[in-house]
Amino acid sequence: MKASIIIVLVAMFTAPIRLIAGSFDPNNPAGLGYQLVFEDEFISLTSIDVYGSLSPAFKWYTTPFFVPASKKFTPSLISINNGILTLESTPGGTRNGNIATAAPAKNLQGWVGKTFGGGAYFEAKIAFDPATVDTKNGWPSFWSMSIEHMAAKGADQWQGQAKGYSHFIEDDFFEYDTASFAGQNSYGATMHDWYGIWKKTCLPAFCHITNIADSGSKFTNAHIRLSQNIDWTKFHIIGQLWVPSNSINKTGYVQNYFDGIPTSKVSWNVAGNPMPPPQGDAIFSIMDTSHLVVMLGTGVKQPMHVDWVRVWQPGTTN
Repeated sequence: MKASIIIVLVAMFTAPIRLIAGSFDPNNPAGLGYQLVFEDEFISLTSIDVYGSLSPAFKWYTTPFFVPASKKFTPSLISINNGILTLESTPGGTRNGNIATAAPAKNLQGWVGKTFGGGAYFEAKIAFDPATVDTKNGWPSFWSMSIEHMAAKGADQWQGQAKGYSHFIEDDFFEYDTASFAGQNSYGATMHDWYGIWKKTCLPAFCHITNIADSGSKFTNAHIRLSQNIDWTKFHIIGQLWVPSNSINKTGYVQNYFDGIPTSKVSWNVAGNPMPPPQGDAIFSIMDTSHLVVMLGTGVKQPMHVDWVRVWQPGTTN
């Protein structure tokens, strides 16, 4: 089915599951009992809330979080042709988060859409032309952040700390912002453990610890350097497995994949530290209580093409 249009746009829990190291097959998530809970093949724009109605019937939303009501929102360009989604940002518009599985709403919970908690396997098949990428204006990305923070309802409050002291996760599955220093055959897969009071505890925004070298954690694997030459204009599958720590899995982790091949891994322990900053093996453990909003985005004049997006989760969900 063909669909072609360009428009200008202004919680889920899972039962614990034990994973044997190396047992997960990203080419067959169902083989370990994972269920497909979210999928978009981008057959038409009917899965995207292009007019900002905020109906719960959509899979994707175009109204971004963190845009003040007083600020005019400059929209993105979205098109679908022969089952391929193309995203591009407009000057002054939202970059790197053009569409998301949830959006801010004036309801009790502060959002509408879908989030993913309790572990999952996230994957997207994407392509873009690296020659178009200028990181001053954004970059192709497939990423996530906790709704606990994005909804701005106080669910990211660090217990026992002053009011407004946040603690939340940002999990970037893929960001093409590393070519200038790590080479064209690289990309970023960064975990951000954010904390603090906005523009008070740290400047310019929140404090954070990442898996980038010298950022406070023992991990230095945020910049993935691929061993082979990559033609980014051809489609590639970006995947990440998230296994939370719980009564069964004492250690939680995320394992990244490129075209089904494992790349970097970040892990943490089940017990989080009670006092800031996040420390030792507790760094990134806030992930375990998070429910992720998944986002696709790119920069100005940097078209990103997406064949499909899928999210798999283990066990039963409710």
